[in-house]
Amino acid sequence: MVKTRRKNKKNKTHRIYQKKGGNQTKSNSTEENNSIRTKKCINTFVKNKSKKYLEQTKELKKMLEKEARSKFKNDKPKLNASLKRIKDFTSLTPEKNKFLENADTKIYCNIGCKNTMLESGDKLPERYYKEYKNNKEMIKGFEAQRKKIFGEKTNVLKDNFYEKSPKKYVNEVKKEGAISLCFPMGLKK
Repeated sequence: MVKTRRKNKKNKTHRIYQKKGGNQTKSNSTEENNSIRTKKCINTFVKNKSKKYLEQTKELKKMLEKEARSKFKNDKPKLNASLKRIKDFTSLTPEKNKFLENADTKIYCNIGCKNTMLESGDKLPERYYKEYKNNKEMIKGFEAQRKKIFGEKTNVLKDNFYEKSPKKYVNEVKKEGAISLCFPMGLKK
């Protein structure tokens, strides 16, 4: 910060603080705009996706319980054990919900696909090396997968969406509020 002095009409001095480097509104406004877009994506797309997941989980639970009741209608202990496993499998704990929301945010609300496999550049993001520093085989696997995705390119994103993603799916998630697709969809094995 640079201090400057300026006299007002009554010859009193006021201090004015200015940022060094002059006018930086363009980069700040871009970052601010990206932050707003990300928050909007989280509040619309991710929250709606969580609601859909919860509804689908409830439907799955009903279907599995119905199947278990018809299969074990004469064997009460097996039925109770089966219903308990179904409940454990389909229950959505706050930890599971938070994990799913974080994963969806990283995939669908991540401008530039930062800290993902699809982040532009010549190598894996540093996050992979830090997270898997004790598992060299895992890092080699990620590097091989990245090489398969990128080939000789350094960027595989088109408007923050993986370039080989099915157009129909991209249009669908955009319509629902997604601003990125940081997942290698359509990758043939």
